[in-house]
Amino acid sequence: SRYRNLALCGALSLSKFG
Repeated sequence: SRYRNLALCGALSLSKFG
């Protein structure tokens, strides 16, 4: 679950920076 949370956070981060 932790990995999934990190993945979601990363996706949001990329979307923000993208």
